[in-house]
Formats: sequence, structure tokens, C-alpha cells
Amino acid sequence: MNCDLRMGLQTFSARVADVSLDGIGMLISDPTIPLCAGTRLERARIKHPQCEPFFVDFEVRYLSRIVLPSGERASRIGCKVVSSRDALEELIRLFIIDLA
Repeated sequence: MNCDLRMGLQTFSARVADVSLDGIGMLISDPTIPLCAGTRLERARIKHPQCEPFFVDFEVRYLSRIVLPSGERASRIGCKVVSSRDALEELIRLFIIDLA
């Protein structure tokens, strides 16, 4: 599932690649976005075709550069969801739907 992230005035897209029951997740994004550990990405807009968009906050834990199977370069952003329990549960539910 996709999300729109904001960092100051800059907006960029990412894909939610993983999320665990305790809120640890991974995003895949453009490798040119200048992120670092400790950055808080507030009000990330989660988009899924089966529900209305909703918002969560992410705290960046680590960042690494990867090469996707397509050969495209990307950033893998390890993060923690720091939002309400309801928002976390909705994110997990939608992630499980995507896996099915």
C-alpha cells in the first residue's frame, strides 16, 4: 500500500513494505530523499483502495540504500509507527489484506 509523507514543505511517496504487530515497519521510497534516523514523519497519509485515506506518524529508525529486483535504486526506511492504537490496527489490517 502507498503513503504520502511530508518532511517540512517537501512531500514524497513511499510504499509500506512491512508492518509488525508492535508497530515496527519498513517503507520503500525514492533514494534521493534526505532522511536520517530520528526524523519524525508526521501525518503520513495511508492510501488503500478498500478504505478512506487515514493518517499515521512514523519515526525513522534507520535508512539503507537497496536495489529492487527491477534494477531500480530505492531507500529502505526502517521505522516505528507512533500513532494511536486504532491507526496502527487499521494499518496492520490493510497490510494483511494486501498479503492475501
